[in-house]
Amino acid sequence: MVMPGPVIDPFVVLAASLHYDRGAYAVLVGSGMSTAAGIPTGWDLTRGLAELEARHQDGRVPDDIEAWWAANKAAPLGYSSLVEAVAPTLGQRQALLRSVIEPSADEIRAGLKIPGPAHHALAELVGRGYVRVIVTTNFDRLIETALRGAGIEEQMLSGPGDLPGMIPLQHTACTVIKLHGDYQQANLINTDAELAEYDPEWLGLLRRVLAEYGLVTVGWSGQSDTALRREIIAAAGRRYGCFLGIRGELIAELKALAAEGRATVVPVTNADELFDKVAGTLTEVGQRPGVPLRTSAIVGTVKRLISQGRVKIELRGVLLREAGLLKNHLDGIPAFSPDEYKQRLADIQQEGQPLAGALAAGCFYAAQERRLWTDLFRLIAAQPQPMTGYAWQQGQALRRLPAAMALYAGVLGAWAAGDAALVKDLIRQPLRHSYIDTEGELQQLPSCPAFVALAPPEVIDIDALGLGPGAYHASNKIVEGIMPVLQDEFPVGPDFAAAFEEVEYLMALLQHNWHETAGRAGHKRWARATFHSGLIGIPGAVVGPQPEAVASRFESRPGGLDIYSFTGIFEGDEESESNSIAAIAEYLKDSTRQ
Repeated sequence: MVMPGPVIDPFVVLAASLHYDRGAYAVLVGSGMSTAAGIPTGWDLTRGLAELEARHQDGRVPDDIEAWWAANKAAPLGYSSLVEAVAPTLGQRQALLRSVIEPSADEIRAGLKIPGPAHHALAELVGRGYVRVIVTTNFDRLIETALRGAGIEEQMLSGPGDLPGMIPLQHTACTVIKLHGDYQQANLINTDAELAEYDPEWLGLLRRVLAEYGLVTVGWSGQSDTALRREIIAAAGRRYGCFLGIRGELIAELKALAAEGRATVVPVTNADELFDKVAGTLTEVGQRPGVPLRTSAIVGTVKRLISQGRVKIELRGVLLREAGLLKNHLDGIPAFSPDEYKQRLADIQQEGQPLAGALAAGCFYAAQERRLWTDLFRLIAAQPQPMTGYAWQQGQALRRLPAAMALYAGVLGAWAAGDAALVKDLIRQPLRHSYIDTEGELQQLPSCPAFVALAPPEVIDIDALGLGPGAYHASNKIVEGIMPVLQDEFPVGPDFAAAFEEVEYLMALLQHNWHETAGRAGHKRWARATFHSGLIGIPGAVVGPQPEAVASRFESRPGGLDIYSFTGIFEGDEESESNSIAAIAEYLKDSTRQ
């Protein structure tokens, strides 16, 4: 029986929609995107004005401005009423907003009130033809600035007065529709009364956009935009999809829209995350059409954030969150029958591919961030021990397949980068493990190196695939899972084959050495590892160099990745290392004879 797969990630649905319906989606940008760039929210402005009033009245700013306002004022504290009171005319309101929107020289130096990563990523989507219409409730010009920085001259519409001379939407590279006006023009609408009903002609343009385009929202909660919310609810799902990029809880009306199946909620931390993942996905899809969108999304985000120097906080947060989701998914896999093994293996292999690709890209493009890559690997590998009771259990062991894929992918990424230190850090990460000793007893190990715990035969039960003796090896499944996501690191197939063979040879030496020096020479599972022949067993795969050549090649490999670079991590004395080299050489000869 084949178990149903996991529900498709809503972000993957969004990315696929943008990819396959290029130019068919409009993006609605709310205040959350400007807030991330340092422009105050409506509440920030409200609080500032209230504090100004409190200082004028009492000579100080109270700790709790809301409580002070409630005790001293009859009207409730709210953006609309306060702005109307302080700036009753359009000119006064324009001057007020200009004071909080336009950056000072110090703010520009601090990177505030200028286009942020989300603005630039949105401009990139426009430049590549994925988005042609942007609707925004913001008064600022950060979107327009980002577009022009990308060489895109937009058509900007900020009120009914712009409609007579507008170019049809389908004939422009990009149209920015500023629903609530532009702070440099006397056409602002931002009070409750103004937001309840739009000018009829202005409303007609909005309805046309919602009828002819799908919608992606970001930084927009829908709380105060009465007319806009009403129109989106009425139009959602008519022709194209409606995607609500939401941080936190949805308001009741939008929650009902999602419950009816007319909108898809895309949970996001912020606008930067949404647009980084979208832009990265679409880049990856163009480069690797055979890789699933979710893998493209994560790998693309890794490369994008590394290229922008946004590793320490942003990339770390994205990847550790993804690893946590993967771990929760793996923890929740129920027991399954041997008849389901093939399908389960394929499903888990696919689940492990995105983070394997992310680790490969990270270790290749930013090997110096080794703490991030080892933390990510440890989180992926933090699965229960593969055996309990008195036997090796194929179902439990299989939950470590993503970790084995991540180990090989990360090591190969570092291998391609020539970083022996990162290779050592990854393969020596301590993991819990268990094995059956020569007496048939289960032995629990609180800690052993990853190259032992995640050796392919410890994770994959090849016999359960029913392919016949000698026809297939555990490493084949590792190769199948990681080869598609290592095209940046190994654009030439034989290079991947040679590197994989060298990595397996190194791990074979270390496995043999560890078992010998730990008094576990009788542990049989290490000897079933592939080293070379796994590559040959994959239909259509490249065939690497001859097995007998790997040892001599490894002795003189350039780039600081020869056998001498790893001598220090072998256990025991020099003779122990020599014994392992001799043992693996004999194994390779036997493989050649077969």
